Formats: sequence, structure tokens, C-alpha cells
Amino acid sequence: MAALDLSKAQQVPGSWVDDALRDHHSDVAHSIPLRSTEAADGQTESVLLYQLWEHQSSVPPMMALRPHRNTTRLLEDWSREHSDERQLPPVIALVLHQGEKEWTAPKELE
Repeated sequence: MAALDLSKAQQVPGSWVDDALRDHHSDVAHSIPLRSTEAADGQTESVLLYQLWEHQSSVPPMMALRPHRNTTRLLEDWSREHSDERQLPPVIALVLHQGEKEWTAPKELE
């Protein structure tokens, strides 16, 4: 995270959570430039930080799939808005679980 210039983070407008889940979940994405890096075309390279906020006490067994699905939607939107780009930005997906029970579902999608 030290390579990210958090002082220049900009929120990316939109939401990528399924309509059926919007009452129980919220998400937010930020575009964050990398410190002291410049692409070949002189543009600053950035990563997309995607955060999915889970407001539930249960542990969904297939939770690892949700950020993946939402990240795909985020990148589809990004690619439509940046059609001249040849490469997708990296995405860091974070999930916050706030429940009394320990997280028991897989943490990675493999």
C-alpha cells in the first residue's frame, strides 16, 4: 500500500452490486495513482481500489465470488469509458465482514 498515493484518490462513480443485494450491501471504488510511476505515454498509472461492504452477520460460503463478479462489472464500465486504453488497471478488492462468528468461507477465488 506504500506505493499508492492515497492523497490523490478519486472516487469512481457507480455501483456494481446486484440490484437484488443493494438493500444489504454497498460498494465504492476509488482510482488511486501509484507514487512516482509514469506510463510510456506520460500518464500516471493507477489502480482501482474496490471495496464491498457486507452488513450481515452470516458467512456466505460463496462470498469470494461476489467481489470477482462486481470487479468484472467495474472493469467493463472502465473499459467503455477508456476505450483507447490497451490495458486494464489492476483492481484491489476488499471485503469487510462484521459478524460475531469468525470468517469460515474461502478468502480467495482459486
